[in-house]
Amino acid sequence: MSQGPIYRVRGQEIDVDAAVAAFPDPVFILDRQGRYLDVFGGTERSLYDDPTYLLGKTLHDVLPGDVADHYLEMIHRTLDTETIQVVEYSLSAEDVKRSPKDGPSGRQWFQGRISPFRVGDEVSDHVLWVAINISEKKQAELERDQAMAALEKALVEIRNLRGILPICSSCKKIRDEDGGWHALENYISAHSEADFSHGICPDCMKALYPEYSPDEG
Repeated sequence: MSQGPIYRVRGQEIDVDAAVAAFPDPVFILDRQGRYLDVFGGTERSLYDDPTYLLGKTLHDVLPGDVADHYLEMIHRTLDTETIQVVEYSLSAEDVKRSPKDGPSGRQWFQGRISPFRVGDEVSDHVLWVAINISEKKQAELERDQAMAALEKALVEIRNLRGILPICSSCKKIRDEDGGWHALENYISAHSEADFSHGICPDCMKALYPEYSPDEG
């Protein structure tokens, strides 16, 4: 088997092709038509399906049409502007036709870094696409956003109930900002997440139903 360039690192010989093939994250070379011309790395099965099945296929061979169109547009933008494009996207093994499904289950999030592929000083009609699984980062962002939303909701509820509430000294109804009067439990339920269950206290039991009061003999 032929070897790639050999470099010496700290006295050891390193085969560059073997090192690239061992990358945990996948690296793709695609042409302007979105065809996978070469595939490197992607060895970490907890993060990626084996990507070698993509070799020779096009984006439209393996992805839903609208998704393939979007990725192809990113490739064209990279080539036409000769600049790096960064895109975040989500995929599951079920989205990709003929996937070996030997990697993570469920929907995964990725960051794609797409750069023009240069040969010497010339830009070829190919791009280098590096994919990085960022699902853990996305999950942390989702949990943070949910916590922030819950906090904001709680703060709104606190603001709604703060200050002096006009309450009837007789029937205990509360007057709202529009001048309407509402039963105490209805007002609080409408302005917070509190719910009410009804019972009767010992003093009221004695006053209203003395025959059932345990203190009455």
